[in-house]
Amino acid sequence: MTIKTHRTHPTAPTTLRANPALRALTLAIATTCFACESEPVDDAPPSAELVVTPGETELTNLEVEAVHEYAARAEAVFIGEVTGIDYQLSDPDEDGAQLPFTVITWSVEDGIKGVATGRQYAARFLGGPVPDGKVLTVSEIPVFELGDRDLLFIEGNGERGCPLVGGNQGRVQLLSQGDAGDGVSRVAAGAQWPGRAAASIRDAGLGGGEAQPLDLSEPFVFEGPRVATPDELAAAHARHQARATAIQAAAGETEADRAERAALEANQFNPVIAR
Repeated sequence: MTIKTHRTHPTAPTTLRANPALRALTLAIATTCFACESEPVDDAPPSAELVVTPGETELTNLEVEAVHEYAARAEAVFIGEVTGIDYQLSDPDEDGAQLPFTVITWSVEDGIKGVATGRQYAARFLGGPVPDGKVLTVSEIPVFELGDRDLLFIEGNGERGCPLVGGNQGRVQLLSQGDAGDGVSRVAAGAQWPGRAAASIRDAGLGGGEAQPLDLSEPFVFEGPRVATPDELAAAHARHQARATAIQAAAGETEADRAERAALEANQFNPVIAR
């Protein structure tokens, strides 16, 4: 995973609070966020990886196992459409630093667990614009756009940088034919796949309940997990490489890819190079 700041001209934030500008993205902040996939690092990641098999009209046994595990861990599971994208800054921490967050709101089409059909549900993700015109992006956190339809497995909303079970595996994009995904999220195998996943979750008795909604009016300070060790960074990098999409795998490794890998290895897989 890489964490970057870059200048852009994003759509004007609608809920960006008038807090001081982001002061610094320190090494400690960056390395604590290395594993969106299993945050915090002391938590065990899901034992089953959610890998969606292209072209399958039915869920495979492995998919059923993963879907059930993800649903059991999740606070909220639903199919929904992105209807709002807003931005917030965390309150200053003890060092005075703030971080930008993006708040995604879905209209729930099928509330499977924790949220009712027809309701709105919001989740907060690390990354977004800051007042100086830069934007913080985190490579392993999914990118959402208005109108996106997803099957979501939400865990740690309001507490984690990436409130999805298994990190980006906790989002399954429901794409129309010819549409491209965000490059990190899972993609449903076909139009029938999400409905069958939802039915399987309900049949297993894993639906229902009510998730605590995110209170966007409450001030918050982001407390990331502890700083990752070099071995944990290397393991996270290896998992990321193993999860390359079919398109990425078919493209092969470019000279730029090799240079990036060499730089990561030389820096003990820490994505932030000290100046």
